[in-house]
Amino acid sequence: RNVQRLLLPAPWVWGHFCLLGHTGRLLQALLGTSILFLTAHLVFQICLYTVPDLGQLLGQNCDSSPGSSQLDLNDIPNSVRLVAPDLWILLVSAVCLGLGRRLLSQGSAAAPVRRLESLKPLEQVRRWHWGLLSIEHSTGTHSALRPGPPPSPAHPALSCIPVGSACFLFPAQSPLLPSWAVDITGPKPCLCPLSSLQVNSPANRVVWASSHVWPPVAGTGWLGPQGSSLHSLLFSHWPEQGPQGPQFPCQSPVTTNSLSHHLGACPAGGGRGRARWGRGVPGRWGAGEGACPAGGGRRQGRGRARQAGGRCGRDKLPCFAEVPSKWGLVLERLVVLGWTFSDILARGQGFVRRLLELHVLKLVALYTVWVALQEVSVMNFLLVALWAFALPYCRFRHMASCLCTIWVCIIIVCKMLYQLKAVDPHEYSSNCTEPQLNGTNLLGEELKNSTLYRGPVDPANWFGIRKGFPNLGYIQNHLLVLMLLVFEAIVYRRQEYYRKQHQLAAPATQTLFEGASREHLDRGLVSCAKYFINYFYYKFGLEICFLMTVNVIGQRMNFMVILHGCWLVVILTRRRRAAIARLWPKYCLFLALFLLYQYLLCVGIPPALCIDYPWRWSRSIPMNSALIKWMYLPDFYMAPNSTNLISDFLLLLCASQQWQVFAAERTEEWLRAAGENTDQLELARGRPNPVPNFINCRSYLDMLKVVVFRYLFWFVLVVVFITGATRISIFGLGYLLACFYLLLFGTAMLRKPAKARLVLWDCLILYNITVIIAKNMLSLLSCVFVQQMQSNFCWVIQLFSLVCTVKGYYDPKAMGKDQDCSLPVEEAGIIWDSICFFFLLLQRRVFLSYYFLHVMTELQASALQASRGFALYKARTLKSMSSHRQAEEKSLYFLFESDSEEEEEASLEEQKPAKQSAFQVRAAPSRPCSSLLAVVMAGQTGCLSVPASPLPLPAERSNMVQRALNMVRFLWVLCQATVDGLTQWLQAFTKEHRDMSTVLWVERYVLTQKLCQGEEVHSGVLDDLYQPAPGDETNLRAAATVDSHYSMASRVTLGTPSPCLPRSHRREDQPPFGSVLPRQAYFQGLEESEQFYLSQNRFLRLLLALYHFVAAHSELLCYFVIILNNMVSASVISLFLPILVFLWAMLSIPRPSKRFWMTAIVFTEVVVVVKYLFQFGFFPWNSYASLVRNEAKPFFPPRILGLEKTDRYLKFDLVQLMALFFHRSLLLCYGLWDHKEDAFAKWKRAAERAEEEKHAAERVEEEKRTAERVEEEKRAAERAEEEEKRAAERAEEEEKHAAERAEEEKHAAERAEEEKRAAERAEEEEKCAAEPDRGDGVAPPAANGAGAEVVAAGPELGPVAQNMYQPLRGFFCAILHTKCQAATDVYALMFLADVVDFIIIIFGFWAFGKHSAAADITSSLSDDQVPEAFLVMLLIQFSTMVIDRALYLRKTVLGKLIFQVFLVFGIHLWMFFILPAVTERMFSLNTVAQLWYFVKCIYFALSAYQIRCGYPTRILGNFLTKKYNHLNLFLFQGFRLVPFLVELRAVMDWVWTDTTLSLSNWMCVEDIYANIFIIKCSRETEKKYPQPKGQKKKKIVKYGMGGLIILFLICIIWFPLLFMSLVRSVVGVVNHPIDVTVTLQLGGYEPLFTMSAQQQSIQPFTPQDYEALTNQFERQPVAMQFITLYGSEDIVTARIEGSSGSLWSISPPSRDQMRRELLNGSSDITLRLTWTFQRDLGKGGTVEHTFDKHTTDLQPGTPVRTELANLLQGTRDAAVQVPHLFPKYIRAPNGPEANPVKQLLPEEENSYLGVEVQLKRERVGTGGSNDSFLEWWVVQLAECQQQDCNILPMVIFNDKVSPPSLGFLAGYGIMGLYVSIVLVIGKFVRGFFSEISHSIMFEELPCVDRILKLCQDIFLVRETGELELEEELYAKLIFLYRSPETMIKWTREKE
Repeated sequence: RNVQRLLLPAPWVWGHFCLLGHTGRLLQALLGTSILFLTAHLVFQICLYTVPDLGQLLGQNCDSSPGSSQLDLNDIPNSVRLVAPDLWILLVSAVCLGLGRRLLSQGSAAAPVRRLESLKPLEQVRRWHWGLLSIEHSTGTHSALRPGPPPSPAHPALSCIPVGSACFLFPAQSPLLPSWAVDITGPKPCLCPLSSLQVNSPANRVVWASSHVWPPVAGTGWLGPQGSSLHSLLFSHWPEQGPQGPQFPCQSPVTTNSLSHHLGACPAGGGRGRARWGRGVPGRWGAGEGACPAGGGRRQGRGRARQAGGRCGRDKLPCFAEVPSKWGLVLERLVVLGWTFSDILARGQGFVRRLLELHVLKLVALYTVWVALQEVSVMNFLLVALWAFALPYCRFRHMASCLCTIWVCIIIVCKMLYQLKAVDPHEYSSNCTEPQLNGTNLLGEELKNSTLYRGPVDPANWFGIRKGFPNLGYIQNHLLVLMLLVFEAIVYRRQEYYRKQHQLAAPATQTLFEGASREHLDRGLVSCAKYFINYFYYKFGLEICFLMTVNVIGQRMNFMVILHGCWLVVILTRRRRAAIARLWPKYCLFLALFLLYQYLLCVGIPPALCIDYPWRWSRSIPMNSALIKWMYLPDFYMAPNSTNLISDFLLLLCASQQWQVFAAERTEEWLRAAGENTDQLELARGRPNPVPNFINCRSYLDMLKVVVFRYLFWFVLVVVFITGATRISIFGLGYLLACFYLLLFGTAMLRKPAKARLVLWDCLILYNITVIIAKNMLSLLSCVFVQQMQSNFCWVIQLFSLVCTVKGYYDPKAMGKDQDCSLPVEEAGIIWDSICFFFLLLQRRVFLSYYFLHVMTELQASALQASRGFALYKARTLKSMSSHRQAEEKSLYFLFESDSEEEEEASLEEQKPAKQSAFQVRAAPSRPCSSLLAVVMAGQTGCLSVPASPLPLPAERSNMVQRALNMVRFLWVLCQATVDGLTQWLQAFTKEHRDMSTVLWVERYVLTQKLCQGEEVHSGVLDDLYQPAPGDETNLRAAATVDSHYSMASRVTLGTPSPCLPRSHRREDQPPFGSVLPRQAYFQGLEESEQFYLSQNRFLRLLLALYHFVAAHSELLCYFVIILNNMVSASVISLFLPILVFLWAMLSIPRPSKRFWMTAIVFTEVVVVVKYLFQFGFFPWNSYASLVRNEAKPFFPPRILGLEKTDRYLKFDLVQLMALFFHRSLLLCYGLWDHKEDAFAKWKRAAERAEEEKHAAERVEEEKRTAERVEEEKRAAERAEEEEKRAAERAEEEEKHAAERAEEEKHAAERAEEEKRAAERAEEEEKCAAEPDRGDGVAPPAANGAGAEVVAAGPELGPVAQNMYQPLRGFFCAILHTKCQAATDVYALMFLADVVDFIIIIFGFWAFGKHSAAADITSSLSDDQVPEAFLVMLLIQFSTMVIDRALYLRKTVLGKLIFQVFLVFGIHLWMFFILPAVTERMFSLNTVAQLWYFVKCIYFALSAYQIRCGYPTRILGNFLTKKYNHLNLFLFQGFRLVPFLVELRAVMDWVWTDTTLSLSNWMCVEDIYANIFIIKCSRETEKKYPQPKGQKKKKIVKYGMGGLIILFLICIIWFPLLFMSLVRSVVGVVNHPIDVTVTLQLGGYEPLFTMSAQQQSIQPFTPQDYEALTNQFERQPVAMQFITLYGSEDIVTARIEGSSGSLWSISPPSRDQMRRELLNGSSDITLRLTWTFQRDLGKGGTVEHTFDKHTTDLQPGTPVRTELANLLQGTRDAAVQVPHLFPKYIRAPNGPEANPVKQLLPEEENSYLGVEVQLKRERVGTGGSNDSFLEWWVVQLAECQQQDCNILPMVIFNDKVSPPSLGFLAGYGIMGLYVSIVLVIGKFVRGFFSEISHSIMFEELPCVDRILKLCQDIFLVRETGELELEEELYAKLIFLYRSPETMIKWTREKE
């Protein structure tokens, strides 16, 4: 018994303690109660059946009560249903008690010796070093080993813990344990049943029970992770067998004895414990008698049985299973998964229990109050009162739960008792008398619906009791409340018992994750998430309370919430958290009392008193139902909405929790776990920031912090903008103005101290709250007096955007009829105000955070770099100008160095390394990929090294699944390679930008460190960063060569590598920070940040590369958004910015200045404000009638001005503002915002200024001495120049006397001149670098005489004109005389843009005419109709292209500038004013015009770039001939094929280029150059793909090129036949006839019969009809051959009505003549049947009408003629039969003839159907002499047995016709195609293969490099002005083509 109590700490398992506690007593009470109820029920039923009069005595009250009425024994199911609850309770309680006692009795009977009689044996066991342990894996608790005496080496200690009916024995560490046991981590138990252990108290020994039967197979898997340790323990130290079984001496040596036959398993290395459970399998089972856990859970297979009958595992233990079973492995894996699932489930249960423990009380309170609000009554008021005071005062919460339980039970009982039939409300209900008309202000409808007067009033309803059916639904809510209360008690009891059981203390803080505290916040995203789950309300509870207050205001919008608004203002004005905490208890008390007061208002006075409220007593009281509802007053008609109080209760709940937070902030436990919660504004001086710096992101958490703490401010401003812009009211204007102010000065505000920053931000929050409260107060007008406001004060509605957001005040449909004063439903409410309030509070908390101090320091460092980027930009400009100058010098050098015909070119082109493809980039550097398969197999690591020996491929490789997998792998590798290639291209494209940003990044980091340390920051703090490392002679020399003015910029950009590369964009082959920077400039934070970015996946790197690409070209993004906004708006105010962009920003050198960007920002903000003001509806042009009347007029004044009232008036303006401020932030970050600001000046101290003043005089003296020295040097230079002149004169005299040295002197002079020009250029570059930026219009020095005259004329102007004129003049002078930009050539791109515009005009001509549809241009031209606007635009476009070419050839920058200004103004005037007037179509709705304008804007951008950089000094040839590849050759050939384009270009070039050549000579040079270029491309192709001498052509070349030519020629030859066949069989469409007309005519007389079958009578063939047709002709091969050519969809049946569709209107003479000819005629008369088919040409085909006819000759004397004559004479009424007249099967081909199908009519005409012809007459009139007859003919089939014989069926076989898209070719026919296409192409092909011998001399040139260079030299000397040399070179070129011998010599291959 003692052992049992020791080993069984879980009482619910054995049931012993359960029966003695509350659980046992409860079960016994339930059992007794159920037995009592069943007994009473049985007795009562017996009485009812034995005493018949008892039912009558009880009365009707017991009839409907279950248990009180007599059970019907005939209805067994119903009787069982009535007694089932009591039976169920009896059964459950009896089973639970029985099981508990059974388990208890079994435990007592099985081990009587294990019962503990007292606690002394327990103390003895403790002294024996036994411990009570619990396994974490199985129970989730911690192991706790009881202390005891230390074990000796000879006496290993054991520990035992109970689990269910078994115990685990734990061996303590001992030298006697084997090595494998020491290696095992964690507790290693062996499992034994409790029945197998006995305690021998006197001997202090635990013995095995001999009666225990061990299982034959006991593997380790079912034991859990410790199973293998059990085996190890049992096999290593097994006790000796005693008389009573094996014995374990507690403190005596343990001997070994093998009992493997008991367990049937052998240990092999043991398990790995709980820590490694789930990662590896703790052992593997075998099959058969035992299991061999091999390897201790290692999956490498090292522990498997290695030999039969040997030992397994690393411990060489005996093994009884050689090979593990497959099913054993499966079962082992299932065990692992089961344990893992169990562990997850246990953790999930613990999490849910803790979550319920924290929040179940709130759930109970919330639902209880919700039920009380649903059923407003006096009895429910107690529930609301209990929880209203229990929430803020926590000590009453337990009492509130208990009282609620009791009170809910009372309510349920009362409700159920009230349902008895004995209770009749009609006996005591009140009937209130309706008042007189003057005695109440209720209207007629309201009076009838009032609670007092609509029926009897039950007094019990006021208390919350009523008659309700069904009963369960009536009490359902309170039953759920009761269940929640019970559930709450269960949760708390369960947690309390759990902690007592496992000896755990309750957490000090109310958290879910105990291990997550403030110190774990910055460790990662998971830790951060856990921290905020724990302490989110602790950190942001106050803000949540504020939001809940705003939610209450927004939900209710009535008088009562004004008090909430006042409290909110009072609390917010306190500002400090400590002051708010002192006020908070009063606020919580107010919320509780105010909630109860409002609930009492909902309860009201008892209606049974029949007393109405005072505000309803008289009609003179000015209070209607809407006002009463808004005032939230009780009323019997308009009762207050009680459910709205749930938001008040939520506010009370949040406020109560915040009160607890205020109390917790003062406790040490919360401060240590959750951190401080103060609003300290600044750090004390010298105190470091307690939070880590996250600006240089080193983890994903840092990235999230950057988003929140650095960029949330700008997102909040966007929300503020949207809040103001989404509704048109005076309040929204305040939001916009605040947003614009913060956007302009927000960066400066963020750098200010926290106190100044918070003052401004709190003002914005108070404005937001004021707007919310004002809207709530204005709801009185919008909800109560809306009709009066809409009728008389509409401007007030539109000014304040008044509309009622609470339903029930009025009918919105009735109020929306007035279109001129419509209610702004979509613009009302405070939803956006609430969202804005939320973000404002969030940003305020950001301002109060220590993290924001890092952002503030970063912004201060960025402010110090405001002009730092200009130095780097100028250094880059110098580099580009230097490289451009070197390229020009190199071209001139080659021109003058190689002037001999015989001289070979000595210099070879530098061999550039071949560009790597995307796959080569991803390949491993060790060896290249040998095949595509290697690339696919490489996966994500690039190419793999393929072994030399061939690997056998598995058989599955050939199946489709493997191929599909290989294809998927290939596509995945291709996707990765594409991403990598795109990333590298973006990085290369933004290299210079990233280098500059990297330098600024490092400098900013240095400045930040200085600012954080509180050190003084001046201009010299960055000098140490650029000092070369000691011993670095290369850097020293590089630094010495750079001018001191650009030391910091040039050393990084031009001299040494950049200090660090941009984050995530450094290539792997580049060194890290430590190797690039000197030793003293190594920064660990930057290195870690870079390593973090480099470790990201390729897709994230691509996103970062895209961001850098956008950041590098952010100004282009701004230009694009501005142009897009102008295209959408198309108004006067939107034109201003695009014009400024094209004429100011894009022309600024070197980049747009701060003045432009501030102008754009301020102008956009002003436009937004102006647009906003003009959106108010009280302006007359914004009325509904005015808007409808001017809906489509482009020149409606508000529309053309941009002030029209629309729904999307600010969308693109918001995007434009965001783009502008994004670019502004980048300029600030890169130091390119304000170059005039001395950022370091503000940081200088007064001492430094005094020291500067002290040394000022010394500097003046030094400058004087320097000036004197410069003057001396100048005079020395002048003397040297004079001496040089004398030397030149002497050289000229010597040249006269020495003719042989003239040539050398000439070259020397030229070289000296070139050196002089180079020196001048270097001086200009130096001056350019020294000049400040002139982007904002600062005038440079006068460049020429005109400039001097302008400067002289300046003083004569007025001051205002001077201020406007001087910046403008300086701006344009800077453009025309800049020396700081390398010339460039973008004419090709400008020409391409013009060509695209030209094409748009051609194909979109219809958009430039008035009322023009999207027709074809050819149709309009064929009709000689051309829209005027189209013609004007076409001519203007062509003229501008010609003028642009002329300016390009003349290199006139001034002309190009004037042309740009003229074009910008002209195009905008035309597109936005003239074109809409001509077309009467708004520009914003003209898509073609918008596209044309966008392409023209691209042209303007390119043109401005050309003006800014200047034209190139040398224009050499066509831009398509710069490279010699197939693409350029193809484009060049296409250029030459355009008619007149080559000639026009050549003539224009000759006209506007200075040359000595005539036009014919010019054309000759151009033609020679074109032919040489083509030959050069061919020779380059031969070099790339060489053909060795003497080797035959490869088959791939022969079959590739030759086969394609053969295939092409064959296709051309047989193209018409193939096309005409395929166009009908493959791509042909079925075009059924839409009309079938049949006409019967006799001779030349009026037709007898005419009838048409329309679409409804033309029925398509069904598959069944087609099958019947084939069955009919299946024995006729010819017919079947024809039928198989058509499908069922090709055949139709025309059902022609037998009665003629028109009357027979023959004249009487013609009638008589016909009759006589039929009777007496001697010649044949023809009876003609004609059929005509009509098709829809829109569906295809070329012929619309198809027809044919069949004739029958009626010979004289035939019976048919006689019978027809009798019909005409009127002597015959019967029909006349005409044989073989009607063909049934007709073929409708593509042509005009529709012939009968001869294949289906084998006897031809004899197979035609016979018809019967009859003339019908009908009298018209009353029977008098004036009556007339109507006649018509009827034709029907002869010998017809069917009912529809009057129907003439015609089966039509329709040939497929060509679709409309191919109709232009199919219309020619086969012969037409042969004549028009084949012969023309044949002649063209013949031209390639004929007369080749005539051009061999000029086309088969081996090497054309010298001739090509000669042509280029002609172009070069022409551009340099050497016209005499141009003429000589041209003569040399002509001589070459005239002299075959010289041509051969010049075109020899280079050796």
